[in-house]
This record gives sequence, C-alpha cells and structure tokens, in this order.
Amino acid sequence: VPENTQKEVKQSLAILDPDAAGPRDGIDWTGLQAGSASLKNYPTILAGVLDGIACDGDNAPYVARGIIANVRLEEVDPAAMPLINKMLAPGAPDCPGAVGLDEESLAKLRELKQRYVPTQK
Repeated sequence: VPENTQKEVKQSLAILDPDAAGPRDGIDWTGLQAGSASLKNYPTILAGVLDGIACDGDNAPYVARGIIANVRLEEVDPAAMPLINKMLAPGAPDCPGAVGLDEESLAKLRELKQRYVPTQK
C-alpha cells in the first residue's frame, strides 16, 4: 500500500481513538467513556463516523468494502439504515465511497436492509 494512502487511512481512523482530546470531525466524544449514560447514543455516533469514512470518495470503494466486510453494521441498528440506503442507492450519489462496490458487498448490504425493513402483512 502506498505510503500516502497509509497516512490518509491512519488520519481517517484517528477519529476513532477514544484517547484523543477534543471533538473530531464535528463529533463531540465528551462523556462517552465506559459506563457513561451517553453510551445510549453510541450507535448513532458510530453510524455517523462510519458514514464519513465509508462515503469518502478518495479511496472508493476499498474503505467502504472493508467497513461492510469487517464492521458489524447490524450492531449499529437501526442507526446504520441511512448509511446502508446511501450505499445501495443507484450510483451512490450521496456516498461516493460506495461507487464500484462488488456484488458480495452489495448483497450483504441488501441482507442487512431486509433485517431492518418491517414485514408487510
């Protein structure tokens, strides 16, 4: 992996470091320490962070594909639905990082979406 790409990925992932001081990427992580009552908002915060990383078009579709394969989006339920919908939209106009996703990644996103869609009677 080229050195400049490694640097960019490390910078993107730095926002996930709970030991870093202050808000990052507009997200105020204050109060999200273990045992905090604010942890109930964790799925929403995590979904927002994943959205920012996955939809960044600079490393499309590799980062988005890695998130789909390695992050348990179902654990972010239902906060992950907006991200899943953005990645599945034809041409991914609101998520450039999802452009060019392989069929395996798209199939996993469709499966996750089906879990969240209420069954119709």
